[in-house]
Amino acid sequence: MLSLRNRMALTLGLLAFIGLPAAADPLDPDIIITVNAAYDTGFSFVDQATNSGAMTVNVGGIPITTTYTNSTPSGANPLIGTLTHIGDGFSLTGTAAGAASAAHDAQFAVGIDAAMMIINASSTFPCEVTVGIDFNNAVNSAGTEAYVDSEFTLDQTPPGAEVFFTDIVTDTLYGNEVGGDPIAGYGGPVSESGTDMLVLTLNPGESFTLDGDWTMEGGAYSDASSLATLEDFRVTLTIDEAFLVPEPASLALLGAGLAALARRRRRRP
Repeated sequence: MLSLRNRMALTLGLLAFIGLPAAADPLDPDIIITVNAAYDTGFSFVDQATNSGAMTVNVGGIPITTTYTNSTPSGANPLIGTLTHIGDGFSLTGTAAGAASAAHDAQFAVGIDAAMMIINASSTFPCEVTVGIDFNNAVNSAGTEAYVDSEFTLDQTPPGAEVFFTDIVTDTLYGNEVGGDPIAGYGGPVSESGTDMLVLTLNPGESFTLDGDWTMEGGAYSDASSLATLEDFRVTLTIDEAFLVPEPASLALLGAGLAALARRRRRRP
């Protein structure tokens, strides 16, 4: 029988163990996921405006980040990583602002291309990968002639189909839009945010690529007109689940093995 002192030590140890956060599970070696993000220096620019943000790849829960300020990236470009654990992924963020004056218009553009390649290297079993998407998209314009357009699209290849997008426009001259459809209002705040989920099943030896493309651009062309993001644009893609799927025959064999083990244990005196 444990002494009172030992029982107390055991209880404190169990409480400490329960309080520890669970470590993320490592990816199966047969499920290979690589990501990359590239800041498009040829598309991006600023003129009488400011923009800044970051692209981040999380590997083993550790963020690797390249920032940009006024269309100049600082860090690796492209940013590349091979994911190792559940919860890994990539994120893109950005913010911008500018105002026109009698002497100058204000303009900016930001472009980032990102991709996630998923390979099932198993020669036997299919795999299932769940990718979580979390995004926030919010823009603002004011004055007689100003706009901001922020769009992120995600395509799956193959088959080359769009699987997710967010596209919002605030425009004081031509009207506002969400998802390519007109909404009430001319300028002012327009926003869209939420979560989504993609469940991908890959056969043995199969691969999929999720191609992401984010562009945000805007301009202010009359005195006292302005453009801005209400807060940082953000989109994050995370590996929520990834596992091999045993074939029914393998499951039946596993079940038979477990049943035989149970019978063997029952026979023991």
